[in-house]
Amino acid sequence: MAEAWAVEYKNKTKKGSYYRTRAEIAGQLVQKYCPTGKYLDFGCGQGFLVGNMASRGYEAFGCDLSPEMLKIAQKNGEELGLPSNRFCVNEENDVPFHDRFDAISILGVYPYIQDHDLFTRRIREKLRDGGLVVATCTNRVSFFTYGALLLNLFRIKNYKSNYKSWLHSNYALIRTGTWSGGGTSWRDIGRASRCYSAQSFDEMFLRNGFRCLDSVDLFNLSLLDKGYAERRPAGKWVARRFAWNHLAVYEKIG
Repeated sequence: MAEAWAVEYKNKTKKGSYYRTRAEIAGQLVQKYCPTGKYLDFGCGQGFLVGNMASRGYEAFGCDLSPEMLKIAQKNGEELGLPSNRFCVNEENDVPFHDRFDAISILGVYPYIQDHDLFTRRIREKLRDGGLVVATCTNRVSFFTYGALLLNLFRIKNYKSNYKSWLHSNYALIRTGTWSGGGTSWRDIGRASRCYSAQSFDEMFLRNGFRCLDSVDLFNLSLLDKGYAERRPAGKWVARRFAWNHLAVYEKIG
């Protein structure tokens, strides 16, 4: 299973893919608001963004839940001259390093965190004064979600022997914007303390000691994401409400 996920991750981070583009935008935002310093990618996978930021001059680290993925990340890091101790396995809500960081990126992780407030407070403890978080949340009310639900209707024949799986997938999409429901059973989705919109995500960071400096909303639809930086006010309004991912920069205050 780990090997299958490794192949999927590699495909997702190919040049031109949505996830590669999202990571590159995140890296640009880190560099814009924190030109240098100690950087952590929380949920680093195979270490693409760690290597990318190290090449920009950051003291870059990465952590992930998967030991198998981290082995690949360490191997990729070695090719860039990064020591293996720059990568470490983490628990769901904890940063495994004793250091404090100038910037932490958290991409595609929040949908799998059960309690967003608790996790964000713990991340805050690992930031230096004025440190940054660059993070994404998934908007369950999005054009991408609607398209995925429509596609699932046409795929119902593929679930002849397992309609429960088809129902769970659709229920998870409606409730969370993701097929898996963030790794939560359909019975427990409503019990998780999560944010499912740009507004609720920004408000969550605000009440936990941050302010929002910048944001980009991405649809995961190439036609709508093209020229994201040149959107006019009406386009930004639509994107904030109906994009699939809200990618924002938050500064630690107080």
